[in-house]
Amino acid sequence: MKVFGLTVSMKIDFPALVALVIATVTAVYQLSWWLTGANVSLLPVSQVYIGVFYPDNTKFLPDTDRDGYIKFAVEMGYVNTSTPQYNAAVLNEQIVATLAGNNYEHQWYYYAKNNDKHWSGISYSSDARAFAIAGSSVVGHTTFFTAHPVKCDGCDQYQNYLRWSQFKPILDSNETTRINFEMKGVLQDKSVVTTECTVVLTSQLKKIIRARGWIAPTCEEMVPA
Repeated sequence: MKVFGLTVSMKIDFPALVALVIATVTAVYQLSWWLTGANVSLLPVSQVYIGVFYPDNTKFLPDTDRDGYIKFAVEMGYVNTSTPQYNAAVLNEQIVATLAGNNYEHQWYYYAKNNDKHWSGISYSSDARAFAIAGSSVVGHTTFFTAHPVKCDGCDQYQNYLRWSQFKPILDSNETTRINFEMKGVLQDKSVVTTECTVVLTSQLKKIIRARGWIAPTCEEMVPA
C-alpha cells in the first residue's frame, strides 16, 4: 500500500492483537469491580426466636405476676460476592417486628449461642460489635435483639418495647396471628441490606409460648431484599 508515494507494508500480528483484546477486557472488568466495590447481601432467615424476658434479660416465667418484654433472636447471615480484595463491614443490626399494625424496632444486643437445634438453650456468647466480611466469603451468627428508648420530643419513648401484658391478649385470641419481620444490616457506607420473613402464630404455638415463655417458629414467607 502506498501512502504519500511511499510503499508501506502492513502485517497484522494476530497473537499481539488477541493479547491486546484480552488485556483491554481484563482492565475493563477490573475497573467495573473497583467502581462497584463490595457487594453484600443479607441471606434469607429460616426462623425467628421469640422469647419473654425480664428487664435484666433473664428468662421469663409465665406463671409469675411480674411483667416482661418480648425479644427476638435471629441467625443473621451475610454474603459478599465481590472479589477478595473488596471487604465490607457491618456496623449495626436491627430487626423490625410488625404486629397488629404496630412496628417494634429492636437493636442488636449480643451474639448468642444456640445449644441445640430447637433453640431451648439460647444464651449469651459475646457482645455485639462491628465485624468485617471479606470479599468472596460468607459469615453468620445468631444475634439477640432488644428495644431501646426513642429520642424524641412529645412521643412515647418506649414505643419499641413490646410488653408481655400487651402480647397476652393476642395469645388469647383464637385467630391465627401473623408477625412480619424485617432484618437489617447497616454497612460502613451507611447503606442497609435487608431480608424479610413472616411467621404465623397458630393456636398451638400460642399455647406453647404461654407455657414455657418462648417459641422459634419457621418463616412462612422468606423475602430476600
